[in-house]
Amino acid sequence: MVVFLHFSFLIHTKKKNLIVDSKFTVYYLDLHTFFIFCGGQAMSYDQIMQRIRFVTRTRTQVELAAILGIKQSSISDGKRRQNIPSDWYMKLFENLGVNPDWLKKGIGPIYLRTEEGYCSSNRELQATNSNFLTGSFVRSEIVKVYSMHSNYTKETLLLTEDNCIEEIVIPKSYAKNSIIVFQTYNDEALPLVRKNSYIGIDTSSICPTSGEFFAINIPYEGIVLRKIFWNQEEKRFILRSENAEFPQISISLEQKEYILGRLCWVMQKI
Repeated sequence: MVVFLHFSFLIHTKKKNLIVDSKFTVYYLDLHTFFIFCGGQAMSYDQIMQRIRFVTRTRTQVELAAILGIKQSSISDGKRRQNIPSDWYMKLFENLGVNPDWLKKGIGPIYLRTEEGYCSSNRELQATNSNFLTGSFVRSEIVKVYSMHSNYTKETLLLTEDNCIEEIVIPKSYAKNSIIVFQTYNDEALPLVRKNSYIGIDTSSICPTSGEFFAINIPYEGIVLRKIFWNQEEKRFILRSENAEFPQISISLEQKEYILGRLCWVMQKI
């Protein structure tokens, strides 16, 4: 799998016509290969539990207790004391191959470690050169991915759990507080962006530059990804698709608030 990148990312943002219900922050680059992650600082109880929930794909204490082979009351006790018992790390390593250092400090890959160095989570275990631990992709954050195909209302774009598709992990060096991640559901932006790609939309960049890709919230239809052009005579923004099968749209200057932000990165198979 080859990944096309140019990106940044979201932790939490709030603006006039945009509310994001998200506290997550972290990332991997594709479904088979994990970047080397390096943090160096101990995580809080909530941060570690966030990572544990991410790798175990659990939502409730009962589900997590089943994976750890402990009573649900033990999960509650850990939350009350704000402490992760050391045997949880061992069980997660033994059962799932999760790297304890990644859980506690964000160091190394998510899965597996040898004495020679950190290993990728691919089928074959190969030690990673320790020099990579100082690269620009070594830090990680967990983020939510939102659907573009939703009945977002005219008044505001409210991103909730209902719009959230999944959580992914991406290098923290590209993280920005102003970026929201969506997954495309059609081929309107071909050949640049394919269907089911992940895209980062920078909500701090809402002043359109003709010829650039922007995400626009079309009320009751969803979010579209189009190139924007300004029509001086009609005083309207022209939203043009790269794919001839999708019609050209226009919005008035008064509807400028529909523009969510500029496309700043794409992650997809090619």
